[in-house]
Amino acid sequence: MNNSVQIRKVIFPACFFILAGVTFYSCTYNKAELKVDCVLPATASFNNDVMPIINAQCNGVGCHNGATNAGHLNLEPSVAYSQLTHAGSGYIDTLNPTASILYGSLISASNVMPPAGKLDDCKI
Repeated sequence: MNNSVQIRKVIFPACFFILAGVTFYSCTYNKAELKVDCVLPATASFNNDVMPIINAQCNGVGCHNGATNAGHLNLEPSVAYSQLTHAGSGYIDTLNPTASILYGSLISASNVMPPAGKLDDCKI
C-alpha cells in the first residue's frame, strides 16, 4: 500500500471524529441555565421582540434615554441597536450571551436593571 492511501485511512476517520466532537460540543447547553419554559419566537427580531421591552423598562425619565444617558448608554429606538452591538462594547455577546454586560446587569442581585425591579426570566 502506498503512503497516501495509508495517510487517508488515518486522516479521514480522525477528521470525522474531530468534526463530530466539535459539532456535538457546540450544540450542547447547560440545562441549569434554562430556568423557565418560555414561548420564544423561532427567530428574534430586535425591533419586534427586544425594543418593546427596552422601551417599557429602560427609556424612562432618568434612565437610558438621550436626555439622561445613564451609564453613557442611550437606548432610544433610533440608536439602541448600534449602542448595544458596538464592537468592543461588550453589551451584547452573541456568541456567549450570558457573558454580556446587558445580561449581567439584568440578573445582578446588587445592581439590578431596571431599577424598578428584575425582569421575569422570559423577558431576560
